[in-house]
Amino acid sequence: MEVNYIIIGAVALGIILLIFWLVFRNQRDRKGLEKDLNRTTTRTEKHNGE
Repeated sequence: MEVNYIIIGAVALGIILLIFWLVFRNQRDRKGLEKDLNRTTTRTEKHNGE
């Protein structure tokens, strides 16, 4: 049985690229979530003047 190193290399490269893409996307989503949470917590409640 012959091992096809080109296919193994392509699959390994694809897995590495997928991991890097997921980490980058997670960092971007985390920044967006922090921004949204900060925006909602800094708003003050409006009172009707009672």
